[in-house]
Amino acid sequence: MGEFLLELPHSPLLLRSLAAMVLAAICCGVVGCYVVLKRDSYAVGAVSHSLLGGVGAVLYLQGLFPALESRLPWLTPWGGGLAAGVAVAILITLLTTRWHFRLDTVLSALWALGMAMGVSFVNARPGYGTELTSYLFGSILIISPQDLWTIGLLDGLVLLLALFWHSRFVALAFHDELLTLRGLSRGRVQLAFQLMVAVTVTVLSQLVGVVLCMALLVLPVAAASLLSRRIPVIMAVAGVLCFLCSFLGVGISYGAGSGSLLRSPGAVIVELAGLSYLVAWLFSRLRAALRERRGEPTVK
Repeated sequence: MGEFLLELPHSPLLLRSLAAMVLAAICCGVVGCYVVLKRDSYAVGAVSHSLLGGVGAVLYLQGLFPALESRLPWLTPWGGGLAAGVAVAILITLLTTRWHFRLDTVLSALWALGMAMGVSFVNARPGYGTELTSYLFGSILIISPQDLWTIGLLDGLVLLLALFWHSRFVALAFHDELLTLRGLSRGRVQLAFQLMVAVTVTVLSQLVGVVLCMALLVLPVAAASLLSRRIPVIMAVAGVLCFLCSFLGVGISYGAGSGSLLRSPGAVIVELAGLSYLVAWLFSRLRAALRERRGEPTVK
């Protein structure tokens, strides 16, 4: 951790990683709160794992046409992942709201198909192993300036959508019939929610990979919800926890040597997020016990 703190002010690479942590934490706090309120974490897993299909498709095309990367610099693997996430978000909404497919069946199918297609594409490209690992478990220490600008743009889109449609997302989470009573289209709000999840998952996947981003999106919010019942407070606390877990995770893994269990930044970040949830749960139980001893009403 000390080595990371010493090199941080002098390393553009680490400073970009730090900026990415801040932007990702904002997305995590806002969108993760809606996901937990709606109890829709399984949908996050389906979208995140389907990103691998888009990532693999772009990697396969770049291997098939080597000049493609220089001629189309905007066509990046994470750009392909974002496209796949958006496509899956639209499919989930159409299949469940318009054509009335079972939600669990749709999510399971898209989850498995996205992963399978990604593995097939990447496996067809020679020398895929290292690249696949970085996309599965994150590559926060190699954030490029282009990646950072993209994350900032996506972050801004998420915040604007959450700012103007906050009440609609809350209604969708708690009582979606209210949308119909107010003359609003439930399908449109659901689509906006799924697109917001797809964008957030793409951002978080660059930190911890497609396999672990579901945990990073859910665990800080789950911990924050044990400490407060107010949505703005939950969003703020979850964002802070996400940043702290990311910062400490990168710092701890930065100086880890070969063979260390702490060498993978993405894994350490998620492990710290899990630890934060455990600490929050213990604190909430202790607080409830103290209130009960004092004869105060316990909020459940």
